[in-house]
Formats: sequence, structure tokens, C-alpha cells
Amino acid sequence: MTTPTGSVLFSNAFFGPGFGLPITGPFSTWPQINPNTVFTRNLAAGIQLFTVAGINAILRRRRNRDILVPIAPADSDLDRQHGGAHVFIGGTMSNLNSAARDPIFFSHHAFVDQIWERFRLNQRAAGIPTATDYPWDPNDQRIPASHNPNLTAGFTISPFNSLRQIDGFSDDFFQLV
Repeated sequence: MTTPTGSVLFSNAFFGPGFGLPITGPFSTWPQINPNTVFTRNLAAGIQLFTVAGINAILRRRRNRDILVPIAPADSDLDRQHGGAHVFIGGTMSNLNSAARDPIFFSHHAFVDQIWERFRLNQRAAGIPTATDYPWDPNDQRIPASHNPNLTAGFTISPFNSLRQIDGFSDDFFQLV
């Protein structure tokens, strides 16, 4: 779209207004149902969103290191492309700790998950084991030590609190969602 701020998504028929509080649209009653779900938006023109070319660049790659931060080339950096929507929608969506309060978060992440799974299907077709293709090289100074595949993933609820970061790449993990 040449002007994504004018998308029908930000109408009363879909996700409600693109600016301020959700005073109209299907999610206008969320704050009354649960005050912890209050969200705002502040659409920002000029932010780079997913493009067909960007998605195709990701899907042409076969290794996670070629699509994931901090070592992916800019044209196929899945995280950078994913983050564009958060910045574009702004407001609550632009804050890591509150982004999931906006109902559009779930549609956006379903789309990101779909791209990720298509990438993994391409990996499998190329004979690359998806569960072990973790982008880790302890000698690459671009990769922080906090990305170590054997560190816990950070979940605090049992039984997930024992999951390691590399476990997020396993097919078993994907069966949970």
C-alpha cells in the first residue's frame, strides 16, 4: 500500500482507529472488560512494513543466521521487518512490555509465525535440521553471550521454566502452538 495509515484495518469494521484510545470499533469495550488491556495507537507514516520483496528475501535463505539478528543481512532480517509493524502502529504496540494489549498484536504475530514456518519448511526441504540450526558462534563478537543456546529461555512458569533458548527451535516446541 502506498499509504498504510489509510488501511481499512484501522476502521470501525476491523481494529478500530489508528490514533489514540480505542473509542470506536469492535475493541472499544476492552478497557471496560479489563483495565489492564487499555491500548493506544499512533500510526506513523513512512515506517518500513513487510513487503513482498522482503518476505521473498527471507524465504530465499536457508539458515537462521541469515534471517535473525544480529548477523542477518538487512534485506532478510526477519526481526527488523517484524519490528516495523510495531513502530508503525506505535502507542502500546511500540512497547515490548505492553504490545500484547493491542488486539492487532496477535494478528501481526500470526503473520510473522506464518513467515517463520514457511522458512522452516524451506529448511526441511533443503535437508537442514530446523531443531539445531541455531545462529550461535561464541567467537563472533556480534552475537552477545546472552544468545547462548543453552541458557534458559526466561519462562518463569513450570514446566516451561526449564526450556533452553535452543528448545524454541525444536519441532516439539512448535507442536505446542
